[in-house]
Amino acid sequence: MALWRYLQRNPGSSLLALATAAIVIVLWGPVRCTVPPPEATEDLCQLFDERLSWYRHARLAAENWQVGEPLIMAVIHQESGFHARARPARRQLLRFIPWRRPSTAFGYAQVVDGTWQQYLAESGRDARRDRFADAVDFVGWYLNSLGQQLHLAAGDARSLYLAYHEGAGGFKRRSYRDQPGLLTVADRLALRADRYRGQLEQCRRHLDRRLWLQRLRPFALLGLTVTALVFALLWRRHRS
Repeated sequence: MALWRYLQRNPGSSLLALATAAIVIVLWGPVRCTVPPPEATEDLCQLFDERLSWYRHARLAAENWQVGEPLIMAVIHQESGFHARARPARRQLLRFIPWRRPSTAFGYAQVVDGTWQQYLAESGRDARRDRFADAVDFVGWYLNSLGQQLHLAAGDARSLYLAYHEGAGGFKRRSYRDQPGLLTVADRLALRADRYRGQLEQCRRHLDRRLWLQRLRPFALLGLTVTALVFALLWRRHRS
């Protein structure tokens, strides 16, 4: 109640404080935590509608590395189910004691330590495996690199995923031939990438329009904030 009475008695100071807080939010943005997985994962349009920033990052990665967003997103769907801090399940000692993990894979793209260090060195990014913008850029970079090394077409989702999983050396040795489970996963991923591609063709214009409007929003908010700040200063001058 005391705070409310103070705000009633000092509207100029209150407006000044609110305007200052709004400017801080506009310029520096809110504090963000680890993002939970999206609810929609089988329909790429619904997924990107839910996470518009993910569309922006995926589109940028696709443009940078000439790998389609549908394939990049299909790989992340397969690798982590869009869980930011995913890791391989631990092995069990004596069938019930949690033991070491089978690899150092981590994050959206399930990248092992060595490959991640190579990406950091070549990209020069200050990146994290549990940050979506970095994960999609990594997937684009890695698929592009594998495609060039192995002479794989950008649209050959099945072969590119097998190379992603086995590495360039393993793909050359055809290590996947003795892994029927992996071949099934690669076939399923290729179908998902193709389905994602068809979905994105139907909604890309809608998503691009939303991105354009989103870019205008901070300027509109900043304009309102500056107006409130000027009004607060004029009010204080008038009161004094």
